[in-house]
This record gives sequence, structure tokens and C-alpha cells, in this order.
Amino acid sequence: MNMTEQERRKKRVHAHLTREQVVEALPLSIVRARESVMGSFRSVLHNYSLTEPQWRVIWTIESLEEVEMTELARMTAILFPSLSRIVRDLEQREYITRRTDPSDLRRMLVSLSDRGAALFELVAPDARAVYRSIRDVMGTEKLRQLQSLLVELDEKVSALTFPPSGSQGLPADLVPLTPPKARGRPRKVAG
Repeated sequence: MNMTEQERRKKRVHAHLTREQVVEALPLSIVRARESVMGSFRSVLHNYSLTEPQWRVIWTIESLEEVEMTELARMTAILFPSLSRIVRDLEQREYITRRTDPSDLRRMLVSLSDRGAALFELVAPDARAVYRSIRDVMGTEKLRQLQSLLVELDEKVSALTFPPSGSQGLPADLVPLTPPKARGRPRKVAG
């Protein structure tokens, strides 16, 4: 039987991996665990017409009272362009307020409005109930260990540097047949 080049390449790459190893690969395990956890929260948040990123923003602002946008992006793990849209939407819904930092006019500070604080007080008990259910099935100590390991993983992986691979890009036979999908908002063409 004659193997195609693609089949030979696949066999070389995956020759050392069992099916279980592929399924248990760290990135996939993290994504599956995140989706499992967040699925529980999403069903609660849907009842309040909130998305999970919106709730992360509201939760974080409530915890800090007022926070600068760049710091909020870092703390919520939301890219700044996405955060700007989320904040604009929450401001239009009158859940948060924005103001310029008087000590640095380039910085924008956000805080919960009275309406946002009322929303937080309404949603938080349900969100905490989800967390309690997770804690009950996992155990407090395991959740502490998991949190500690995730922080350590984040810190150590973030500090890694990878040398350039020396690759010159995709070989001609692997260049996409269609252009990559544009991401973000379309740019205005000067004209």
C-alpha cells in the first residue's frame, strides 16, 4: 500500500502519541476544563442578559471600586480592543461610568454606577452558588491547589522565550488557497 506524503507526515508527528495522550494534552485539558466551568456560569449569566466577559468586567470593577482600563484588561484577561467594546456596551446600559484620570489625561478610569452595583448584587448570589457547587464537588483544598498551580503555570509559561524556528514560513504546497479571515473591524482605506 502506498502512503501519501500527508499520511507519512502525520505518522511521523504522532508516532509517539497514544490516543489518550492526544486527548489529555495540556492545552486541550485546560480548554475543556474552562468550558466545563464556564458553561455553568454562562447559563446563570444568560438569565441576566450578560456575557461571561461582561460579568468578568463587572465583577472586577466591583472588587476594586475604580480601575484604569489597561489594568482592567490585564486583570480580566480581555484584549484591550474587546474590553473597549464591552465597556462601551456596559456604559450604554448604564452599568458602569468612565472618567478621565485627573492625574493623567491619557488614562481612563471605570467604576460601577448605582445601576451596575444593583445588577452585581442581583447576579452575585447566583454566581457564588455556581462556585460553591464546584467547590463542593472538587473540595476546597483541591481548588486551592488548582488555583496555585494555574498561577504558577501562568507565571512560568509567560516567562518562557522561544528562539526563532529558522523556518521560512509555509512551503508552497501548504499555502492557504483562500486568504486568511480578516479579524477585527474593517479598516478605512484612505482615498
